[in-house]
Amino acid sequence: MQYSIKEFSLIDILQPCVTFNKINTFEWYRQRVYHIEPGYDPEDRINAFQKALEWGDRIPLGIIYRNHRPVLEEEYRF
Repeated sequence: MQYSIKEFSLIDILQPCVTFNKINTFEWYRQRVYHIEPGYDPEDRINAFQKALEWGDRIPLGIIYRNHRPVLEEEYRF
């Protein structure tokens, strides 16, 4: 049996520590997080990098960057 992975995702989970972190509390995150606007293009690499650097006053949620490219076995047929 042969398995093939066609996609890769990196997921960053925001989970405040309610026991030890008294600064970045649930309320702190709730005031800063926002969903990326519908017109945003995740395939624009420069804009995605700028969006990924947002941290502090605003924290974006959603697909920040998407890159479509062939997997190794599609690029090179063995």
